[in-house]
Amino acid sequence: MDKYDLERKIALIADEWGNWFNTEPGDPVLYQQNTLRDALTVGLYLNVFNKLAERVKMANIAQAINVLQSVILTKEDKIVNSHILCV
Repeated sequence: MDKYDLERKIALIADEWGNWFNTEPGDPVLYQQNTLRDALTVGLYLNVFNKLAERVKMANIAQAINVLQSVILTKEDKIVNSHILCV
């Protein structure tokens, strides 16, 4: 981008980033338990977004609840914070 936008007028947006894996048998289609691989991927994405903060002006996590690096995980009448993101 630096080659074509020397004045840095164009920003990048990473929309709906995250991993998508097959669900476990019996789980709803839009339900995904986070794992260590998700935590590693989140760390990678956040590191890249942070290093490129002059270009990446917005980065939207795919879903906030139950799917793809969700911040909140629910099951029946229970809710937990599935992981804590520190930026």
